[in-house]
Amino acid sequence: MKITVKIMVLILYGSLLTNIAYASNSPKFAQYPAKVYQGKNAKVRLNKDTRFFRTRFRELAKNPVNFAGHYAITFFGCGAGCVSGLMFDAKLGKTSYLPSVMGCYIDDKFYDSEIYYKKNSRLLIVLLMRVTAQATIISLNPMVSLN
Repeated sequence: MKITVKIMVLILYGSLLTNIAYASNSPKFAQYPAKVYQGKNAKVRLNKDTRFFRTRFRELAKNPVNFAGHYAITFFGCGAGCVSGLMFDAKLGKTSYLPSVMGCYIDDKFYDSEIYYKKNSRLLIVLLMRVTAQATIISLNPMVSLN
């Protein structure tokens, strides 16, 4: 699926004790600015992939922009530990999926992933509850690993 606007999505793997707010080498929202769209949301344009979630996308399209200047995004669980994301372009009406993430079990307790984003930044941070450290940037076209 092609998306004309490249959006930086950073996926960080860290331990439960990692606090992204105080990590000095973590990317900052201000490093990936986006001008916030102030207009009316476009009509939803589903494609062959996103039509299966048409109700969720139509509901999402009623929301204000909350990511990367002109996108509304939302996340929902699948019921088995995964979290899926949907993205609606308020300017163009385009619909797409965000990469799915998983929570994990540690000592028989489930921990969800933490997701951080802002309407005026193209940075999406997903903190997965893992012990290994790895960072990946996704431009929603090719995936480029930083390792």
